[in-house]
Amino acid sequence: MVGDEQVGKTSIITSILSETFQEKVAPVIPVVTIPPDINQDKVATNIVDTSSRTTDWLHVEEEIKAANSIVLVFDVDRIDTFARVTTFWLPQLRTLRTGRRSAPIILVGNKIDKSKTDWTQYVAPIMKEYPEVETCVLCSAKTLLNTQNIFYFAQKAVMYPLFPLFDITENKLKHECVTALKRIFRLCDRDKDNALNDQELKEFQLKCFGSPLQPDEIEAVKNLVRKNCPEGISDRGISFAGFLFVQHLFIQQGKTDTLWSILRKFNYDDDLNLQEDFLNPDIGIQPGQTCELSSFGYQFFTHLFKQFDKDEDGALSQSEINDLFEISPGQPWGKNFPSQTVVNKDGNVTLQGWIAQWSMTTLLDYKVTLRYLAYLGFEFPPQAITVTRGRRGDVNHKKITRNVFQAFVFGARRSGKSSFLHSFIGRDRVESFGALSVVNAAYIDGKEKYLVLREFSNDQEVVENQEKMEGCDEVIMLYDLHDANSFSHVADLHKQISSYQYDHPVIYFGTKADLALVQQNSKNGTPEDFTKSMGVEAPKPISVKKGVDPDFFNSLLNPIFAQESGSNRWLIFVGIGLVAIAVGGVLYWRYKKMRNLH
Repeated sequence: MVGDEQVGKTSIITSILSETFQEKVAPVIPVVTIPPDINQDKVATNIVDTSSRTTDWLHVEEEIKAANSIVLVFDVDRIDTFARVTTFWLPQLRTLRTGRRSAPIILVGNKIDKSKTDWTQYVAPIMKEYPEVETCVLCSAKTLLNTQNIFYFAQKAVMYPLFPLFDITENKLKHECVTALKRIFRLCDRDKDNALNDQELKEFQLKCFGSPLQPDEIEAVKNLVRKNCPEGISDRGISFAGFLFVQHLFIQQGKTDTLWSILRKFNYDDDLNLQEDFLNPDIGIQPGQTCELSSFGYQFFTHLFKQFDKDEDGALSQSEINDLFEISPGQPWGKNFPSQTVVNKDGNVTLQGWIAQWSMTTLLDYKVTLRYLAYLGFEFPPQAITVTRGRRGDVNHKKITRNVFQAFVFGARRSGKSSFLHSFIGRDRVESFGALSVVNAAYIDGKEKYLVLREFSNDQEVVENQEKMEGCDEVIMLYDLHDANSFSHVADLHKQISSYQYDHPVIYFGTKADLALVQQNSKNGTPEDFTKSMGVEAPKPISVKKGVDPDFFNSLLNPIFAQESGSNRWLIFVGIGLVAIAVGGVLYWRYKKMRNLH
């Protein structure tokens, strides 16, 4: 409670407490607590009286800074106290709250029993200039007129503030409020026809207020919209314009609590942002563990895909993707999407590519998936994520429990890494930004898994990063059969990997097998001799240009699953169209290379 001397601050408090007017009161009374059981929100309220003496101003300043709401009192019978509302008090309150959350202000004109002035014409301009003034109450501590309303509005202004929702000067909902309501509308529009039908309205009411609308209540709402906002209703139901009209009407009727109940049911905070603990919940992940989508997560993203595949062509076009992500900050993958996953002939993301993309995102940065589950309407995001024991846990238990794996693809520049990755997702080379990661489904023993292939701009930095390497399931070494200096790079990396005692499966491929082969200039010996010395399979030649058999990429899972038996021997299938075949492939390649060199 603040205001000039003798405006009646203390008298208002004592009148409310005793329900009688006292002619003589103390200059300042101690803090009064209104218990929580006498209001519907079950919240205790502390009423802090303040002194008007200049010697006490520093204390008053501290109370203002700490307040959740402020009651500013003037005397309607003393024009000077009203003038100081705008010349002193409101500017001071605004200054003192700089850098803090704005505290709602209840402007109170006391001693209304002594005045017959229509104060509306004087107060309205103040509320336009100072939007933090939530409302104005004219009261009389002497007759008890409206005194109870003061603290009702003060408490309501804290619990259900008008300021974040509504622009009084423009008489419209604020942009942030409209944005939040648009997300809510879109989530409630289950059939995505841009209107809320009767069933969707029932579900909305049930979620927000615990009981569904009855048929006559639904009809009453629709008639109200039809009468006042004709563009807000159609044969399909209430459109977004109609939905906004109803929320605006709540504001006009002083029912900010109704609108806030809706917003909070959809996890919005007082700044109209989604609550941080909703966007970023603690899922209890421990070092060494990884994350994948659960069955609920796969179902959610599959359902989302089908909802927004409006033309039912089995793919999401750019406009459909934009529509899907409209209620979020935008798709989370930046310029590299959809170059990281499977698309159709028109460049549109297929369902397989969509699910693969989210599988990769969850593996590499599960927090992004959690945030987008929240943005896009999953009720309890942690339920869509499964925490797995990670590579080390699988190796130690000799049992692979995960479904999403990542392989690091190392190789010298121009060794064909990007082409190798693009071939995995069935694409010609496309423009990408930065080091590329791609993902696609791969199969082992008839079971679908997801494999992420990643290339890097600096292989050595990755090998030296133990935490990053711990997330890798296998290492794929590529070198250019057409470049005599290409093998040295991967051989040196392999020796470094060995020196760090990493235990990843390592696979070698010679790329560009469609070109003339050259002998590798490497201090490590021939590729065959070096790989033998390192205890891994001899390199196999591949040619992305001639095409890669799908079974080749499926077989990249074999080394990972061979760890279940503790084996370091596995079969990598290389199709006939790639110059060599698995059975006898290495001998055939050696013979061909020697023949070409003579």
